[in-house]
Amino acid sequence: MQRLLKDSYCETGTGKVSGLLAAITVAIALFPAAINPLIPVYAHAEVVKPQGGPASFSPVVKAVAPAVVHIEVTQRAKNGTDQTPENLPPGMKEFFERFFGNRQPFGQQGPQSPRTGLGSGFFIDVDGHIVTNNHVIAGASEINVTMKDGSKLGAKLIGADTRTDLALLKVDRDQPFPFVSWGDSDKAEVGDWIVAVGNPFGLDHTVTTGIISARGRSIGAGPYDDFLQIDAPINKGNSGGPAFGLDGRVLGVNTAIFSPTGGSVGIGFAIPANLARDVIAQLKVGGSVKRGWLGVAIQTVSQDIAEGVGLKEAKGAIVSAVTTGGPAAAAGLKVGDVILEVDDTKIDEMAVLPRVIAAISPNKIARLKVWRDNKARIVEVKLGSLPDEKTLASSAQSDVTNDSVLGLTLEPLDAESRRVAGIDKKTGGVLIADINQDSPLTKKGVEPGSVLLAVAGTSVSNPTVAADLIREAKKTGRSAVLLLIRQNGSDRFVAAPFTPDK
Repeated sequence: MQRLLKDSYCETGTGKVSGLLAAITVAIALFPAAINPLIPVYAHAEVVKPQGGPASFSPVVKAVAPAVVHIEVTQRAKNGTDQTPENLPPGMKEFFERFFGNRQPFGQQGPQSPRTGLGSGFFIDVDGHIVTNNHVIAGASEINVTMKDGSKLGAKLIGADTRTDLALLKVDRDQPFPFVSWGDSDKAEVGDWIVAVGNPFGLDHTVTTGIISARGRSIGAGPYDDFLQIDAPINKGNSGGPAFGLDGRVLGVNTAIFSPTGGSVGIGFAIPANLARDVIAQLKVGGSVKRGWLGVAIQTVSQDIAEGVGLKEAKGAIVSAVTTGGPAAAAGLKVGDVILEVDDTKIDEMAVLPRVIAAISPNKIARLKVWRDNKARIVEVKLGSLPDEKTLASSAQSDVTNDSVLGLTLEPLDAESRRVAGIDKKTGGVLIADINQDSPLTKKGVEPGSVLLAVAGTSVSNPTVAADLIREAKKTGRSAVLLLIRQNGSDRFVAAPFTPDK
């Protein structure tokens, strides 16, 4: 004790005082608070200690690593220097360019220079089927995989799904292949361990670990966004590789990262296993994915909207447009309906509806619980088959409507008109492409290039629906219809008077 006290004080001319303070410090350290009434006792929150934490990840890695492969693709370069694959899901191009850049590798220039791409994948059966990302193999003229034992095999594409960024490959040999099984991603929780195996920067079979940081992340990749966010480091070359739970089952397919630097900053995204498993099963059977189609445009039910339609909670998805001739139109769904359930699955938020509908086979009857006129009702809809993206885009671009009531030419919003108006992808609206000189809106100061956001309190995102709402408002005998218009960066209401019929 004496030695400890001597070593504890500073020789500042007040050694006795310093020694006393040191002695008190030692007493606090050596005697518990229970027998020293001078020491306050602080309550601490109860923490449940983690159970079954691994002393080493080695057993998991040894079991799963043989099923992970290094994928290398060759693709003839396009004219110019843009090297971003074309067949990316909507919104994924921005992530891809942020992750990989859009320059040709190794300084190559010119349309005749082939480029190579790296990615990861994993076997899901003994027959040699390999799961990876669509953006890894998009546009590839040649696909080769390298196994952990060094075996190199040529692969063929069985099928790909751009909407979920998944692809299925196949390789052949006489011996069975090592493979891994799907886990249940619905049971994975935030804080669970995750083990990623892949080929970042060509360093094959690199293992990184972390936890599931969040669930249900939307990154703007499309209507089926439902990513697991993980903090296990993933980089260029990890795309298409597996993210495992500690039981060695695949919980996700690594797809994208968010990075201001181009490298891992601990924010990665993986397609949940339960979504990937169903998509891959369809690709394996028919090479493509068939999804149910309702034929509506929807938006989030805000608290204001909920109060406006008489709902107690801001839940569900409100129909902002109904596709002419689509399944919803045939079943009698209307603009302003709020879809609360589909086959007893609750639609707590808008993003759930596209995933639920897509999971139902075309031509099946979906039973929708809909809120309309301050009460719930059941509407049965025979779903159609979701058109391909080119068909949807083509129909959207051709959907130009001339409104004879107010003299408007209405068009769908494209990327450029959204940029000019300052409207994001989640917000509806239709472009006022032209206005007749004798339109009452001309006197109100509305100009071509403005965006029509709502008609009579109903949000619009389809030109035909907007024109129909204007005509319906006139039929009710009103002298004017209230429009919400965005012009020069500001939103304003405009009461557009109706001209009496001659």
